[in-house]
Amino acid sequence: MNYLFLIISIVFALNNNLFSQNWFEENVLLAKEIGKPTEFIGQAFDVIHYDLFLDLTKAPSPEAIGICKIKFKWIETPDTNKFYFHLRDLKVDSVIYDNQKIETTSIGDKSSATFHYEVIPPYGKKGDTALLTIYYNGRMTTEPTSPYWGGVGSRGSTLFAMGVGFYNNYVSATQHWMPCYDHPSDKATFTGRFKVKSDKTIASVGNLIRAQNTTDSAKIFEWKTDFPVATYLLTFAVDNYIHISIPGSNIPIDIYTLKTDSMASVKNYRLVPKMIDAFEQRFGKYPFEKAGYVNTPIGAMEHQTMISYPAYLIRTTDSVNMVAAHELAHQWFGDLLTCRDFRDAWLNESFATYCESIWYEYLFGSDKYFENQKSKAERYLKSISKQEGIFPLYDFPRTPPSSNYPETIYQKGAVILGMLRHQLGDSLFFGALRHYLDKFAYATASTEDLKKAIEEYTEIELDWFFNQWVYGKGWPIYDFKIKILKENNNLFKLFVTDLKQIQNSSYGLYDNVPLEFSFWIPSEQKYIHKVLKIKRDIDSYTIDSLPEFQSFSLNQGKNVVSLLEFNYALTDLVEKAENNNKLHIYPNPAHSELYIEFNFEIENCTLILYNTIGKVILKHHIGPDEDLYKIDIGDLIPGVYFVNIKNGFKNLVRKIIVQ
Repeated sequence: MNYLFLIISIVFALNNNLFSQNWFEENVLLAKEIGKPTEFIGQAFDVIHYDLFLDLTKAPSPEAIGICKIKFKWIETPDTNKFYFHLRDLKVDSVIYDNQKIETTSIGDKSSATFHYEVIPPYGKKGDTALLTIYYNGRMTTEPTSPYWGGVGSRGSTLFAMGVGFYNNYVSATQHWMPCYDHPSDKATFTGRFKVKSDKTIASVGNLIRAQNTTDSAKIFEWKTDFPVATYLLTFAVDNYIHISIPGSNIPIDIYTLKTDSMASVKNYRLVPKMIDAFEQRFGKYPFEKAGYVNTPIGAMEHQTMISYPAYLIRTTDSVNMVAAHELAHQWFGDLLTCRDFRDAWLNESFATYCESIWYEYLFGSDKYFENQKSKAERYLKSISKQEGIFPLYDFPRTPPSSNYPETIYQKGAVILGMLRHQLGDSLFFGALRHYLDKFAYATASTEDLKKAIEEYTEIELDWFFNQWVYGKGWPIYDFKIKILKENNNLFKLFVTDLKQIQNSSYGLYDNVPLEFSFWIPSEQKYIHKVLKIKRDIDSYTIDSLPEFQSFSLNQGKNVVSLLEFNYALTDLVEKAENNNKLHIYPNPAHSELYIEFNFEIENCTLILYNTIGKVILKHHIGPDEDLYKIDIGDLIPGVYFVNIKNGFKNLVRKIIVQ
């Protein structure tokens, strides 16, 4: 074609509005950029299937010879587009496009997040299916930055692949052993034929189709899945494994373990059938052909149907096996439904971590569920947020002290999901999650997709919830006063007054935050629980018609565990210690020891030390002759705490600071 004529024609057409802007973009502009780990860029192609042959006969040495056939469809015209594949540290020998040998070009520095190879199609049109065959060889590697988690590891007698890295800038690490479009947005089916020494066994994803001896003292294991899988969820592990089946489920449960760990494996995986049942009750049928675990030197990683599980945990006496439950939950959240890019990694990890609480609830009931939620909230507020910094669940920072998978998106995210469950109620919450999983099954989704799916099912607008808890980075800290009054009918009222939010102003103000009060009723020997929904524009609340209570606590989790902190003062029926000489607490601020001196008549007196989220640190009954009490605070995390002396119905409360 005469290019001068083409340019003149285009200019003429544009000047006369004969062509639209869309036509110009689709037919004249250059090829799309390759997708980035934290950015989804829709490509002109869609990978349909990976067919891999990988010679691992030198295992546990990571030397490999491979042939990877990538079947894909052109969903846009190939004339102005390219096909991309990732491969790191391995040498590309040759590339065949259908039946024609072609040249490929590596693009970018090998240290870049998007280092890749590009293929310019020699022919084709939109809608065509093409087959790209890549011959390659070399030494498979791990991610370049310590702790060297993602990629291919060789430790002891085991050669194994881990699908993601913690500190690499490209996240998905299957490119360390297989040419692929290594981005979570493009899922495809997979066949893997792995050649190993005849005394070795290889575990991988899908079903084992055959294990066939060859004539050269080797064996070929063929694994295949007809369910689409994101490339980072592919894996292999080679060792002298034996295979164990765990009974008790309609889903095959296949365990690959060294013989020395076989008895421990039977014990530690024995509850997997119950885990499947627990999650099926909440989220629907198990979505794949099997549930598999392979014991590897490091883990854990939720590879689709073949979870890599750290072998050292097998040798513990963990009867509940929370790690196995967490990774199994990923088969729904992360594998069946995959984040579209790694900005949305919380969609995988928050849900799997929340499912730890679901697993406790299934085994032990709601009390254990809330205990697990409380431990996650406290761990995040008092430890993780200080170690990693404070940031959102969505599109979080990845440089140290954060990483590609910071603890924040695990623990904070799990508590946020518990709060959403309380907001919606069980029927709507779990119904909406099933709708979300069904809508995006075997595909990918974003945070907005989750929000819209829940809104579709519940017909409840949730912008406010996602803005403050998912896209926002902090939590509310409340300052308020509590006033207790006795009514004429021997009932009591509790007033929350002068309520204000005192967190960092950059976090914004929080709305509809549940704050649970737990009242101890001595006459009935039980707690009653009341939940206030704290609005951003209301500064006082009333809880009335309370029977006579001896004490109360906040955010103890019998209906909900909230991500919040509080500071409050008691008035009226509370005697203020700072206005009399009845109670002396010193030193304050304190460092290692705290002394409490009593100068009043003790009657049914209890000392309670608790933190700003209401967790009781210490509880001590004070004897009638005990006028001085010492508390060792050397192990406490620095911060604000409260000493509450309950003397009959009266309370003496004092804030202390631990340095």
